Amino acid sequence: QVYCEKYERSLREQIEGETSGNYAKMLVYSLMAPEEFGAAMVDRACKGLGTDELLLTETLAFRSNAEIAALKEYWEGANDKSLTDYLASELSGDLEDLLLKLLNGGRGEEEEADADAAAEQAEQLHKAGVGKRFGTDEETFIEVLGAASPAQIEAIKEAYEANHGMSLHEAIQK
Repeated sequence: QVYCEKYERSLREQIEGETSGNYAKMLVYSLMAPEEFGAAMVDRACKGLGTDELLLTETLAFRSNAEIAALKEYWEGANDKSLTDYLASELSGDLEDLLLKLLNGGRGEEEEADADAAAEQAEQLHKAGVGKRFGTDEETFIEVLGAASPAQIEAIKEAYEANHGMSLHEAIQK
C-alpha cells in the first residue's frame, strides 16, 4: 500500500517488471500471505495436463488444520467452487483419500503424544503392511497417519522401530 502510493505501482508489479524466472516467482511468493501462497501452489500443481501430486502433498501435509482451512477459504473465494470437489476431480486412489482427509481438517493437533496409543497404532500399521500376508491395507495407513498429529506420528515411528526392528519408513517402502 505504502509502496504503491509512493511509486504509483505495486511492489508486485515492480518485481514482475524487473525480474524473471524462478527468482521472480520466489520474490512474488514472498509477498503473499500463507493462504494465498498455498492456493497458488494448488493452482500450480493442477495446471495443465496431469497433476503434480508431490506439490499438492507438500502443500497440504505440513500445514495445521487452521492453515489448511484458511488456504481452502482463500482458494474457494478466488475460484467460486469447492476445493474439495476440485481436488477430488484431479486426484484418485489412496492419495486422493489422504489429501482430502487433510483438506477437511482430519488431522489431530495434540502437542503431546500418547505413547500407549502410539504403540497400538504402530501395531495396526504393522498388521496392515509388512505383517499382512498379501498386499497392504492402505486404508489403515490413511486412517492412522492422516488423523495423527505430528507429535503422535513421531511416537508411532519410534514405537514401530522399537517393536519391529525396522523404521516405519522402511516398512512402508517394502
